Amino acid sequence: MLRLKLKELYEAKGVTQKQVSEELGIRAGTLSGLANNMRTSWDVQILEKLMEYFEIKDVRELIQNIPYQEIKERLKRITPQEIEEEFKDVFEDYYGKGKVNKDDY
Repeated sequence: MLRLKLKELYEAKGVTQKQVSEELGIRAGTLSGLANNMRTSWDVQILEKLMEYFEIKDVRELIQNIPYQEIKERLKRITPQEIEEEFKDVFEDYYGKGKVNKDDY
């Protein structure tokens, strides 16, 4: 499975998804879907904008390959608390930190 390392890039650059969205003119929902691996395809123009914004020269700094077997092993070990935390992260990516209550997810 391929995934974009957007969350890591946001953190490393000290920016939020909202800031990146506004600066690049990419919908926040689009970035959230990309960051949370909810998209089935990627727009090459968006990837190019992200690479330029984060000053990435090698696409491997943006895209990670996770082997299927590793995903299978992770799923065997996942706990209900981790699932809840992941849902919280997805909601916060979309709505903003501190703006989500447990009842929302």
